[in-house]
Amino acid sequence: MATETKSVASGTHLTSIGTVKAVVGLVKAVDQNGNERVLQAGDTVFANETIVTAGDGTVLIEFQDGTHLDLPHSAHIVLDADVYAPKENVEQKAEDEAARIEKAIAEGRDPSIVTDAAAAGGTGGDEGSSTPLVIDFNNTQGNVNSGFPTGPVSQTFASAAEILQPTVPTAAPTASVGVTVGVSTGGGDGGGVIILPPGTVVPVGGPSAANIIEGSDGGSRTVTFLITLDQPATTPVTITYTIVPITATNPGDYFDGATTRTITIPAGSPGFTVTENIVQDQYIEANETFKIVLSNPIGVTLANDTATVTIVDDDKAVNDVATVQEGTYLTESGDGVVAAPNTVQGNVLTNDPVSPDETSFVTNPGTYTTALGGTLVLNADGSYTYTAPAHVDNSGPNPVVDTFTYTMGTSGGGASSAQLNITITDTGPVAVNDGPVGVKEDDAQANSVSGNVLTNDSTGADVPVTVNWAASETNISDYGTLTLNKDGTYSFVLDNTKQATQALAEGQQLTYQFTYTVTDADGTTSNPAVLTITINGT
Repeated sequence: MATETKSVASGTHLTSIGTVKAVVGLVKAVDQNGNERVLQAGDTVFANETIVTAGDGTVLIEFQDGTHLDLPHSAHIVLDADVYAPKENVEQKAEDEAARIEKAIAEGRDPSIVTDAAAAGGTGGDEGSSTPLVIDFNNTQGNVNSGFPTGPVSQTFASAAEILQPTVPTAAPTASVGVTVGVSTGGGDGGGVIILPPGTVVPVGGPSAANIIEGSDGGSRTVTFLITLDQPATTPVTITYTIVPITATNPGDYFDGATTRTITIPAGSPGFTVTENIVQDQYIEANETFKIVLSNPIGVTLANDTATVTIVDDDKAVNDVATVQEGTYLTESGDGVVAAPNTVQGNVLTNDPVSPDETSFVTNPGTYTTALGGTLVLNADGSYTYTAPAHVDNSGPNPVVDTFTYTMGTSGGGASSAQLNITITDTGPVAVNDGPVGVKEDDAQANSVSGNVLTNDSTGADVPVTVNWAASETNISDYGTLTLNKDGTYSFVLDNTKQATQALAEGQQLTYQFTYTVTDADGTTSNPAVLTITINGT
């Protein structure tokens, strides 16, 4: 049976009536509320407690008046006034009885009748009245002479030797008890105390400390303390264990069962187990510890009284992602339309799991230039601004990602790290249709056109670019000379001496279209666009 400790209200008076002089085996004191305690030599006992001895227990109690109580095996007794109060003096009782008889004779009553007379007005019963007994003297009163001296005699008595009650020695424990710790990788919620049956094989010399990976699936996992004897005891023994928090808390970090309890190990049993459940939370936090401590051994000695568990936190910060385009964008300012660098902003701590009771912060804030040429400004509160490089090479099959590692901590001592991954997208060239541009027959002012198709195209950040002209099967060469260059420049000069040119009728218009694409420095090709040239007859 577990020992239960209850609070005593202020003002409660407990009367001590005696002291335990000797104890053998298991002896308990139970108060009027049912609270138990195991007695040891030197303990105080109180009025109205019940003393209980086990099959192997005896106890010797000395009361305040010097009397003793010797309680044998498998017995119990209530310490009420009949047990510990001083008895009435026998000689005094004898004197009181003699005085009563003398008074009855003097009043003419039979001294052998002790029952009161019947009440007035009622019929006398068999015991309610009797004839008074009168005693007369046969001779006159005189002095009696015994014939030998009857005066006081002086006599000296030797002091009686004091008889001491024997002190029963407490049997020395024959077994020792220690605690080790083991880790269960299974699920939790299997806690409590289990007495090991006789014959159970237990490990010898297990660890007194263990590190347990917490886990982060939101459930629990078990840790088991093994409390074992070095050899089975021949009689029951008791031990008290206490689960003591150090930096871990109950029930936030571990839970199950009583935090302190007294266990009786039956004869023949090698010991018992105590199982606690570890909470698998998902918060970034410091490693946390708690321990089990053994105390109050009865019938056994302590060998190893402490085992410690460290809960190793394995929750991690979460990687962050963002996207930004390389190069610049056009914006208006006091100086007109200018090109501004492309940027992206965010906060790396937003998605990192931290307990509501704690705060988080970046431990490596600063301004950094990345290997790709980007610029990262990272603040202690997790906020950041990333400025894209002027251009990156997106010619490969995979997107270009700029990566930065940050470290973070919590107000409770937790720490972790993660990556900020910023994908830099390719700007890519954009082609726009050009023309129509035209020439006129026999017009010296308008017999040629020229220009650059890139003028109205967007080339992106990856320069220089190349213009790719598609093959054309037109007969424009019958009317003049056409030049198309890879840098986007073009020209057409009308030849009025050609027969085809002179054959044009007044108001007749010929239209020719030439398709092109633009490819930037990292190989990105634009959409197709068209250059349109017209020839007008006069």
